[in-house]
Amino acid sequence: LEETFDNLLSKRGLRLRDDIIIDPISSFFGDVASPLVNNYSFSQITKDLGGLATFYPLARSVEKLAEAPEGLRIVLLAQTSQESWGETNLQQKTVQYDKDQDTKGPLAIAASVEGGETKARLVVFGDSDFVTNGLLNSVRGFGNVDLFLNTVNWLAEEEELISIRPKTPDTRQIVLTPPQMRLILYSSAGFLPLVILVIGAIVWWQRR
Repeated sequence: LEETFDNLLSKRGLRLRDDIIIDPISSFFGDVASPLVNNYSFSQITKDLGGLATFYPLARSVEKLAEAPEGLRIVLLAQTSQESWGETNLQQKTVQYDKDQDTKGPLAIAASVEGGETKARLVVFGDSDFVTNGLLNSVRGFGNVDLFLNTVNWLAEEEELISIRPKTPDTRQIVLTPPQMRLILYSSAGFLPLVILVIGAIVWWQRR
């Protein structure tokens, strides 16, 4: 099955490398194996993503083949920073760039292909869980969902639906303990007015 999938990708001018992208400069909350991306090539999928970051836990890099079939338009949609690399030694506990084995960044995490005899469209991501509910429910403010939905609309040839969707405001409730409530009450009702009186007295005394 994997060989058939690789053959399918090669016919469309792409290959998934056997690596994990490491990015020590631009990563999600310091996790070097979760690259944070805000570098996008222009396309119908990414044209509205400027300034919106996306992240990809344990992603493989996508490579454009040097001898890609003619008539295909291949766009490397999202790329990591220049300090990233594709780590190929997956057994070691610590990661380190090896110029003889690893591929130096920038590395593509996603690519789109269209054209050819069939006029078919294809988008390949090197990460399968960048839009899982568990992942996205734990963080806010990233463009993973927008990128995914834009990809689906592009594949369906419904470019008019491609956009950045409005974010639903989060309702956050703060639960305070009784001591915390008393501290806020005393500081706002007593401490702050006292500070203002002291400052006023000091200014008055200096102007005498």
